[in-house]
Formats: sequence, structure tokens, C-alpha cells
Amino acid sequence: MMNEPTEHWDTLIIHMMSTKLDPITFRNWEENRNTLNSSPTLAQFCTFVSNKADLLETLEEQNKNSKQENNYKSKNFLITNKVNNQTNNNYQSNQISSKCPLCSKAHLLYLCETFKSLSIESRIKKVQELNLCKNCLRPGHFEKYCKLAHCKYCKRKHNTLLHLDQSQTSFVNPMPGPSENITLSTSASTSVKQPTTRSIVLLSTAMVRVVSSDGEKHEARMLLDNGSTANFITERLCDKLRLSRRSTSSMVTGINNLISNSTQSCYLNFESINGSYSNQINCLILPVITKNLPPTSINSMHIPIPSGVQLADPTFNIPSAIDILVGAEIFWEVVGSNHIDLGRKQPILCESKLGWIVSGSLSIKPRSAHSHFCNFSSMQANPDLTKFWELDSISSKHTLSAEERACEESFKSHTFRDNDGQFVVTMPLKASPDKLGDSFVMAKRRFLTLERRFQRDPLFKSMYIDFMREYECLGHMTRDTGTSNLGEYNYFLPHHGVMRESSSTTKLRTVFDASAKTTSSVSLNDIMMVGPTVQDDLLSILLRFRQHRYVVSGDIEKMYRAIAITLEQRSLQRVIFRADPSKPLKTYTLNTVTYGTAFLSLADSAQSKRPIVYSL
Repeated sequence: MMNEPTEHWDTLIIHMMSTKLDPITFRNWEENRNTLNSSPTLAQFCTFVSNKADLLETLEEQNKNSKQENNYKSKNFLITNKVNNQTNNNYQSNQISSKCPLCSKAHLLYLCETFKSLSIESRIKKVQELNLCKNCLRPGHFEKYCKLAHCKYCKRKHNTLLHLDQSQTSFVNPMPGPSENITLSTSASTSVKQPTTRSIVLLSTAMVRVVSSDGEKHEARMLLDNGSTANFITERLCDKLRLSRRSTSSMVTGINNLISNSTQSCYLNFESINGSYSNQINCLILPVITKNLPPTSINSMHIPIPSGVQLADPTFNIPSAIDILVGAEIFWEVVGSNHIDLGRKQPILCESKLGWIVSGSLSIKPRSAHSHFCNFSSMQANPDLTKFWELDSISSKHTLSAEERACEESFKSHTFRDNDGQFVVTMPLKASPDKLGDSFVMAKRRFLTLERRFQRDPLFKSMYIDFMREYECLGHMTRDTGTSNLGEYNYFLPHHGVMRESSSTTKLRTVFDASAKTTSSVSLNDIMMVGPTVQDDLLSILLRFRQHRYVVSGDIEKMYRAIAITLEQRSLQRVIFRADPSKPLKTYTLNTVTYGTAFLSLADSAQSKRPIVYSL
């Protein structure tokens, strides 16, 4: 044994972390460790890594400064002379290379005041006449072979002094003097005459009523987008409605491949203002969906909307926030086929289940310079790193879905103890059992297949028969006699055996298949609600396991089979079996639980009856 202390596990952690180091740093760590008189601690290792990181950052900063100095020298195009090591011939050649081809003075062309005073078009023409490189403004080569930096505005192979902005009609000096400022703008130059009208596009918006978690209804503004494959809701509206959130990991890609990540989703119920249409959708939760729509106020008096038309969004002309965005799935479900064309340079009215939608291009008088924007474009500084810690984060509490809450309420209201103290539960059904078709033929076929395995494996057959006999002797299964055990609805469960050689108690266990489809393509599991996961996840169990020196592991034998099923539902748990193939088939009814969905409610009840056992 290593005889290492187990309070902190420093040696193991240091070994795991050191394997992640690069070869040079790992070698330095080994050299540092050899200087220690005892085994290194985790604090010493962290100090070493921190000091090493500081050293590397300092060296990297010095390299950056050195590169910047070298770049600055290369861009000056000035050949410096070493005082005691240069001949007169070299000095003369340097003087010739630094001679301006325009004014013949001792400076380079890009420093020439005469050259900079020319217009951009004249500069380009002069460079062509002098047969100079358009990139560095020097003779002897062309811009195709020039290795120096190019235009800092458009990144093309020409000098910044030769950059010509096609959208500008007035002269702008790309190399301003000390008293000038560079202004970057997407709007046109002020010398260009503004048009008298401009177009604005109205998007499809509608006012809807949304339902909160306690049933209250609130109005919200919805954007219908047939270019989206998902639905979205703002955090503000989700908090206002107090909707249950579920963890998710969704990457949303917008225009120009801009990516945003959503880590939560919720279910939203909404209806039209007149209440004739309603739906439930799953929405991803985002801080903001888009800017206010429309981007500017519009005088609705200039739009000839017919009288008697009920608009989906009566305030379509007023800039307002978007609370919900629905995608193509809902868009084509609510949009109708009737349209009303309001005329040239006017929007179109489109009939929908939410009312008449106002959408399309509209000509208005410009108030200021405008810009186009994408409805959804959000770029995080480091989305990959953000996604990493969001995926590794653990929710503070588990939020139950509507089905999980209904399942728990069903157990709490229908679970009871009989006269012997045994728990009796009711299977939580989300659909009527009349949806189940015939299952006897399917279960019979599966059992005959099982009997053929019995013939090939006598040991398997012996263990299987012993298991089923014990099942019957304990009262967990009852043989059907005539029609007394038949219920209004019956479901036959196929079954098969699972061998577990590592088990010290039960080598073979019979597994009942409640997912087997009936003739109506519906199984028992299909009509049952799924309850919440009540046990801890595997990672939490393993971490808790490592926190203690001694660990006790136990198993409650036949725990679920100690819980009875109510008499009314036992006909949904019937099986086919016989020990002797020469005898007719027999049917049995399972009297106890074969699934683990009722344990949470039973645990709550056990806490009040036997608190000591519950704490274990």
C-alpha cells in the first residue's frame, strides 16, 4: 500500500492533473518535485502551476511587444545605418531608395505632402504613371507579389491612401491628420440628397392571450415567422406567467451563422383574442427575441384598412416588444388562404385564426437614416465555453412537468393501506384502457417462443418454473378460474427470463414487457403516465460513495412486489404460462406492482409511519 492519507487524496489528484500538463511543464514539475523532502501536496502543485502560468504570460507579452516593434520598423521603409559598419556606397543606395518619385525629395511617396494633397483618383493615376506597386508605393515589383500589409479598410491589395469608397461621392481623406477623426458609418454621406420616401417592412405580428401556471390569462405580442424551425419566449414573459422550466441544450443559428444558445425551455398555452383558436407549444427561453417592431411609428390613417376587419394586432403600427416567436409549424397552421391587397406601396392583409395580419412593404416619409436588422442575431463572447459550464451545471431544483405533477397527484389521492397494512396503488393512466386492442394472440406467440428455449436449455427451464411457482405461492400471482377474473379490459403481458450469474440470490428474473403492442398498436405503457425520477443520478451516487471510508450496500428483497394493485386494474396485468407443454395454456393475474413508479408517494407515507426506517 502507498500509506498515503485519505483525508484529501492529494497524491491521486496531483497524478491526474500532472498527466494533463504539456511535456516541458511536466518535466519542470518532476525536477521541482525531486527537490522536495516529502510527497508534494496539492497546494504546492497549484503554486507551481500558477507560477509557471505567470512566467509564460510574461514571456508572451514580451514577444508581442517585440513583434510590434519589428512590424513598426518594417512599415517605415527606412533603412537605418550602422555608424561604424556602413560604407559610403551603402549610404548612397539608401538615399536613392528613399527618394520620392513625385517631388524628388528624401522621403517615401506615402509621406509626400504633394501626393497626399491629390484626390484619390489622381493618386491612383499617378501611381500607374510612375509604374509603382499599388500596395507599398515602391518601384521594382507589382502588388501581386508584394508581401507588405494591405489596405486597413477593405483588406485588399492596395495602399490605404488609394482606398476609394464607392458609396461616397464626396472626398474623404483615408489618412487624416492629427486633428482629424475617422468616423465609420453605415449611413450615406450627408452630401447625398435623401429620398423623399422610403420603404419599411411590416412583419406578421398578433396579440394573443397566454395562460399562466395558475390559470390567469395575460395579453402578449407574438411574431409569426415561417423562417424559424423553433418557438421562442422571452424570460420576462416566462417569469410573469411563472411557467415551469425544463433543462435543455439548444443551439440557435441565425443570419450569417450567428449562434445563440438556449439552456431552458417551457410549455406555453395561448389562444386568440376572440378565443376561437388555442394551442400548446414548446418554447425555448431567450433573454430577448428581437428589437421593438415596427422600428418606427407609422400613421395608420395612411393605410386604407377596410371597416369591419378584426386585426390580429390592432397596435401593429406602434413599436412594441415581441414576447413570443412561433415558427413555421404554427405559422402555416394559423394562416388562411384569403388575402386583401391594399394597393401599390401598401401592405397586404392576410386572414388567420388569430385575426387579419398586416404584413408587407409600406412607403413612409423618412425621419432619419435607417438600417436593416435581423430578427434574431445574438453572438456571445465565447459560446463554446458558456455551453461547457451550462452543460456541467446542476439545477438547484427539479421542475416537474405537467404529466409528472398529474402522476404524483394520482398516487397521493389513490394510494391507501388495506387491513393488513399493505400498500395498494392505482396505475396512473393518461388514456382510457378501451384504446387497447387484443393482446392474447401476441402474448401466446411470445410464450410459445419461450417454450422452444425451454427445450434447448433444461436448466433455464427449471429456474424459470421455480421463479413462477414462487411468484404464485407468495400470492403475487393468481391463476384465473373461468371468467371470474376477467375484467372489462384485459391486457396480456409477454414475459421472458434474464440470467444474472453475478447475483447471489436470484440467478434468474422474469421480466414482463408492458411495451408490447396490441392489435390497435397501443401498449399498456402507452396509456400510463410517466412519473418523475426519484432516485439520484449515477454521478451523485458515485460522488457520495467516495466521501465515506465505509459504505454499506443493501437490497430490499421483492420490494415492489410487496405493493398491491387495486382490484379494478389487475386485469391489465395478465400473463400466460404453463410448466408442462403437454397441458393446455393457463392464464394468471399479477396482483402486485411490476414497475417502480409508485415509490415516491409511498416513501412520503412511510416517513410519517416509520421515520427511523425512512431515514435509512
